[in-house]
Amino acid sequence: MNGFSRRLSGSIYSLVVLVTFVACSGNSEKPPARVEAAFDSFYQFQDDVVRSDPSTNTATSKIHTRYRALFSPYQTSAMVRQLRPDDVALLFRAADLDFFFTVSATTLADMQLDLAELSRRGIARTDNDAKLYAALVESRSFKKARAFAKLHPLASDEAVPDVVDNVVRKGPTTLLVMDGGRKLVRKSVDLEEGRRIVVISSPLCHFCQRAIRSIETDAVLRRLVLDHATWIVPQDRSTSFATVANWNRLHPNETMEFTYRREEWPMVDRWETPVFYFFKNGHVVSKVSGWPVAGRKAEISRSLRLAGLR
Repeated sequence: MNGFSRRLSGSIYSLVVLVTFVACSGNSEKPPARVEAAFDSFYQFQDDVVRSDPSTNTATSKIHTRYRALFSPYQTSAMVRQLRPDDVALLFRAADLDFFFTVSATTLADMQLDLAELSRRGIARTDNDAKLYAALVESRSFKKARAFAKLHPLASDEAVPDVVDNVVRKGPTTLLVMDGGRKLVRKSVDLEEGRRIVVISSPLCHFCQRAIRSIETDAVLRRLVLDHATWIVPQDRSTSFATVANWNRLHPNETMEFTYRREEWPMVDRWETPVFYFFKNGHVVSKVSGWPVAGRKAEISRSLRLAGLR
């Protein structure tokens, strides 16, 4: 081999090494950097959306659209196997954050994919198991939650309740808490002929507690709200079935039921607590949000008249 040939051969060898190095570097360094950057961007985006205080439906749509744009390319079995453990963990955190706002079935599937990959690598964390278990319950996937709890007994202190669902549908539905939270009964809410006030509420919300105390001191409002209101807890993971059962035992006039699924309530555009929705002929005619120290009695009275309840 002459000098030129040796130099050419050496140059080709160097080029091959360089290309191989760049390719390996791209596979091992750039994707993780992109995952981390995507997570940071998503976290900041959802924080900005929440601070802008849009309706729940608007915030949910914006957050989920951004989540899918940033993370869909990574959320496949083939891709998660190529990523470092830290980046798979970030994918799980991003999915959990999106699910918190959206209760999306596709995002729940992402959480299951990511957790399965972490488990395959022997990286088990009880808090991640607890998050997935809570998401399964929140999505009303009770059979899957029960099966998951058998494999991961530390995921929750609260057993999956028995669910009775044999009602004829008429309008949106709720879950009535029975037997201290050990049993749930799915029931319809008639917004046309029956209950015409829906209160988005929580036993853990001190504004709700303030509203109830204020209403109970007014004999007229107390009777009208008692006769026509359904108090529903949002579809989220913050309130246990046992907590609502205990509230109902202590407050028989303001018993709370869980929302079955959010999409059954398209007329509800805000899921913070408390929000009072007043219906007439099945349509929202008034809405009262929050309960400051001064109260909302005037607004409640006006809304009752608009709904034809006084």
